[in-house]
This record gives sequence, structure tokens and C-alpha cells, in this order.
Amino acid sequence: MISLEALRSADGRTGCGFDNLVVLRQVGSTNDCARRFVEAIWSKGAEMPRLAILADEQTAGRGRQGRSWVSDRGLGLYATVVWFPRAGHLQALPLLVGVGLARGLRTLGCEAGLKWPNDLLVRGRKIGGILIETLTREGGETVAMIGFGVNHGHSASDLPTPQATSLREEVEEVPNLDSTAGILLRSLALELGNLHDEVYARREYEELSVHRRGDRLRCRLGGESVDGTFLGFDHRGFLRLEVEGRERVMNAGEVYE
Repeated sequence: MISLEALRSADGRTGCGFDNLVVLRQVGSTNDCARRFVEAIWSKGAEMPRLAILADEQTAGRGRQGRSWVSDRGLGLYATVVWFPRAGHLQALPLLVGVGLARGLRTLGCEAGLKWPNDLLVRGRKIGGILIETLTREGGETVAMIGFGVNHGHSASDLPTPQATSLREEVEEVPNLDSTAGILLRSLALELGNLHDEVYARREYEELSVHRRGDRLRCRLGGESVDGTFLGFDHRGFLRLEVEGRERVMNAGEVYE
């Protein structure tokens, strides 16, 4: 289980970069918990802190498009970071979240890459996922709830699918959950400091992408399947494909082949 005391006392190498930390033994969803927190702060007119919420277990964890995220007690890292980006900085947010988490995993010896738009992969298998939700109140203030889950202590038999993996499966010496949480949160916070620089965000995201220019990709967009050649990402982080001789920019959907 994650220890709040261990996170707070982490040294400069693994310090998580957040003064406001909440560790819960069980929660439905850390994103839902963060949403309630934000709404309560707004209702009181208080200043919004930067906050990280972590849970040992989620009973209703979810990913994109309403999918469930298996969140067994003590096996994974389940977290939501509450961040309030300045106006105009939201575009770079999902790119830098991916960069921060992938780099944090690489610090742990796990060669993670990014599968557009929100998956963390190692050797073609999923080790983590990202779910970003936002709230905007009257006056324009926007808060981002950056949820992520990373498989940590799962053995092969614990994983929900053969297409998944975990830190336990990928590195020789698996750091404990406290160290893993501290490293990933710190790496994420460092990258979010670059939200003002869209050029940097796109470049670093593309460098860590598992997609390479010229790859043939198949994307799902609603009920539509789109096949094309990968051309890279535009300045917003949207996927660029050459489809039947023309460029098509995908601002949503997912790559599934």
C-alpha cells in the first residue's frame, strides 16, 4: 500500500513535487474524487491547490470511452493530479502528461513509449493509461483532472489480458509503490512546467511515440475505421494520416492496429 508519510519524506531524487497529497485506501474513481474536491473548493470560493490523489484500490476505475480499468488493491498505481493550466495551455496538456509519465517509467528502467492518444506501452503491451477530464466555471477558470493508472506488481496471471504488462514483468528490481508514485508524480510535474511551449510538447511527444513516420495505422473514430500512413503529429498533437493520397487529421479516436 502507498504510505503518505513515505511520499512526504521522499528525498530530492524521488520527491513527488506536490505539497498537497491525499492517499485513500479505497475509492470509486480518483478522477471522480478529484471532481468533488474541485466543486467543493469552488463552492467555498477558496484558492485551488495543486493536488495529487492516490488510491490503493478503485472500485469503479475507468479509462477513455467509458471502459473499465482493473484497479486491484496494492497491485497498481491509481492517481489523479489536479492542475489548473493557464488560458491557452490546454492544447499541450495531454502531450506533456504522456511525456512525463513515459519518462518517469524510463527512470525506473522500463522503456515505455506512447501510443496515441493516451496509452503507455512497453514492447507493444500496455502498462498504463491516461484519462484527462476538465471542469470550467463561470469566468473561464479551468481545472484539469489528470487521471492515470500504471500496472505495478501484477504477475502475468494477474493481468487482465495478454496485451498488458506491468513493472514487475518488465524490470529486474521493482521499486515499491511509494518510490514509483514519487518518481512518476515528480516527472509529471516537471513536464507540466512546459505547458507554455507547444513546440516542445509536440516534439517530445513524437520522440516517445511508438508510431513512426511511414507506419501503416488503423484508427477507430466512432463507428468508422480509418486506414492510412502515419505522417506525424500537428502542433496540437493531432494524428496526421495519409489516406488515399490526402492528409487527414484525427483529433479524436484511437489507434488499434
